[in-house]
Amino acid sequence: WTYATSLEEVSTTRQQIRYNGSIHFDNRRHFMVPQWIPDNISAGRLVDVTHHYGETQVAHKTITTRNWMRWRGRWKYEFSPDQYPTGSFTLGLLSLDAAVATTKEFPDGTLLVVVRESRESNPVWVTHLGMVLRHSQWDVRIRHATKMGGGVLRDDRLPWYFEHLRTFRRWPVLGILVLQPVELAAQTGVP
Repeated sequence: WTYATSLEEVSTTRQQIRYNGSIHFDNRRHFMVPQWIPDNISAGRLVDVTHHYGETQVAHKTITTRNWMRWRGRWKYEFSPDQYPTGSFTLGLLSLDAAVATTKEFPDGTLLVVVRESRESNPVWVTHLGMVLRHSQWDVRIRHATKMGGGVLRDDRLPWYFEHLRTFRRWPVLGILVLQPVELAAQTGVP
C-alpha cells in the first residue's frame, strides 16, 4: 500500500483498508481493535512488529454487547446490538518509556497506535493512529489528524508526542502498538 503507483491504486487500496466489501457504512471497519487491525493483518496488508522494538507488555480486553450498549458514543452508529463487534482481544504493547527509547529506530511509514487503559464501560481501546515520517536520523515525526491546534493534519516531533501522551490523566495511555505495511516490514527485515 505504501508503493502505489497511481491515484487509482491509492484509492483502491484505501477502500480495501477501510471497508470489508463495498463502500457502505455497514461495511466500514469502524473499530480499531475488533475490526481494522485484525482484518488488515489477516488480509496481509499489515504486520504487528511491536515486539521488534522492545519488550512488550501484554494487554487483554473483552468486548461484549453489554459494553456497546453502555457506551456513550454509540449514538454515532445506527447499528443494532448484534452488529457491534465482540470478542476477546490481546495486544502486545510498548510502554511509553520503551517507545521513547526506540524513536530513532522507526522507519518511514510505520504506524503507531495509541492504546488506552481498558475501561469496562467503554468498548473503545484505541484512540489514535499516526504514521512515522523521518526527516533525518534525529528528526523523527508523527503525522496524525488531531484536535490539537484546531483539528488538522499535522506533524509533531515523535519524542514530544510520546511525552504529551503522558499528560492524559483522566484516561491514561497504556502503551503503543507498532504496525508496518507488509512491504515495509519485508524491506526492514522485521520477522
